[in-house]
Amino acid sequence: MFRKVMRWLLWSFIGVLSMLFIIAVVSLTYVFLNQDRIVKSITASIGKEINGEISNQDVSFDLIQFFPATAIHLKEFSARDSMYAKHKMELLHAKDVFVRVNFKDLFSSKIDIEHITLENGNIYLFTDSTGYSNKYLFTENSKSNTGTFQTKLTRLVFKNFKVIYRDQIKNKFFNIYFNQLKCNFFIEKSLKKVDLASIGKIKFLGFNVYKGFYGISTPFETTISFFIFFSK
Repeated sequence: MFRKVMRWLLWSFIGVLSMLFIIAVVSLTYVFLNQDRIVKSITASIGKEINGEISNQDVSFDLIQFFPATAIHLKEFSARDSMYAKHKMELLHAKDVFVRVNFKDLFSSKIDIEHITLENGNIYLFTDSTGYSNKYLFTENSKSNTGTFQTKLTRLVFKNFKVIYRDQIKNKFFNIYFNQLKCNFFIEKSLKKVDLASIGKIKFLGFNVYKGFYGISTPFETTISFFIFFSK
């Protein structure tokens, strides 16, 4: 009896692995054959979400990151505002960005971007002495959910990321390093729940740089949840 149970468990395990392997191969094959269309659509969709200019140096595919789903691996990914040529400061730069392509969406008319992981990079938000700010890139874009690809993020992860905020008018200057920041989003009707879990170090916090800096080299680990009400 024991041998029969073990044999059944073994064959069940092999069956599950085989199914996952088939899904991974089909997913990778489809993405590979349609890589140009998929990559252009993904970068265009992300660009619409943050109202900025998106660029990357190279593209590859990754089966490990979200197995059995296929990940589009964008290398040296950056997002810039319209005045980048003048101030030379990127809003966002990541050495590696992984975008999950769900198997269930591969053969549908629309593909939802639900999971993005960004690794080894930085975010730089600023307001200069003239009042110009690149924060407008995060304002809502009414056209962001149109087209073949849509961004309906349920999970956004940052690994080894530095976040800098500098406001030269209000004399504020913040520098925070995240070993890991996980953002989970749950949407139901007009209510969005956001769960944040982070580990990192506060480099410094300058609420008024002329009065000094606080929290210098302070490690932290936090978990925060909050709700956002919005109208459709």
